[in-house]
Amino acid sequence: MIYSDIVLLVVGLGLLWWAGELTVKYALEMAHMFGFSMLFMGFIVISVSTGLPELAIAIASIYTGVHSLSVGAILGSNFSDIALVLGAPAFFIQTLCIGAEEYKESVFILGLSAAVMAFVFLWGELHWWSGILLILVYIGALITVWQLRRIRDAAHSYVEKELKPEYEPHEAGWSYKLWIIIKLLLSALVVWLGSHLSVSSTVRLAEFLPWSIETLGETIMAIGTSLPELAIAIIAARRKQYSLAIGTSFGSVLEQGTLILGILALFSGNTIVIANFRHIAPFMFIAFAIVGYGIIRREKINRKEGGALLTLYIVFLAYEFFYKV
Repeated sequence: MIYSDIVLLVVGLGLLWWAGELTVKYALEMAHMFGFSMLFMGFIVISVSTGLPELAIAIASIYTGVHSLSVGAILGSNFSDIALVLGAPAFFIQTLCIGAEEYKESVFILGLSAAVMAFVFLWGELHWWSGILLILVYIGALITVWQLRRIRDAAHSYVEKELKPEYEPHEAGWSYKLWIIIKLLLSALVVWLGSHLSVSSTVRLAEFLPWSIETLGETIMAIGTSLPELAIAIIAARRKQYSLAIGTSFGSVLEQGTLILGILALFSGNTIVIANFRHIAPFMFIAFAIVGYGIIRREKINRKEGGALLTLYIVFLAYEFFYKV
């Protein structure tokens, strides 16, 4: 059993990297065809696709009644989507830069995500009405980002400037555009499949570890559900598509903190207690501060900030595994 789980883990990670390459490739071409920026693609299309594992966990917990596992996985994944997904490419690959044209969207999404998380942690519990409020916040954020994109006249030329020669400007028919969209969605689906294999095999292997299911949800399961975002962010950074990496991270954080938590609160039938997970808050807001400092001050996340984010995440794991019993 252990050996089969190890094989599944390796297969899952392999699928993640392979499909991650394809997802970035088709995201680039789709952005080129429709005049979308990389930040917009990451925030809307990629983050929604890679958010499927968290959504699946939330829906499953509604029917099984294990809400604490889902909340722990969502909040832990939110933290890893900032500290790990941005820290790893910034430290190991290269500095993640935000274009001047996408600065407003980046600051807006980051600020809104931090505000939502502050509300969730301070309130301490979520009811059906707060679930509706969180879902409305997510819809409002999508509308705002879309409007900011429409106002930016230079969006299409900016995307063309970023693309490699393999994506020379061309007029594509709707059949070709539809085929690219389908391939993008299929690639994202394979990313999800790879993450599912990785998570399920890791959870089974974790049964041999001496930690509670709550701790495993906040760490191993959270890391597992963040693997799609991490794979895409690293590959995007290697291709110098920094805005795609940042947009994927920010979009995932906002989606999980609003839409997915909102769905869980709305349909669970019970009050969702957040107070038990407040120990995650200091780590999360320090990560927000590090990223915010880099983007607001220099419009980039450099290697020092990437190292700080990774160090923060290691401290969080040490706290979860060795201090919080």
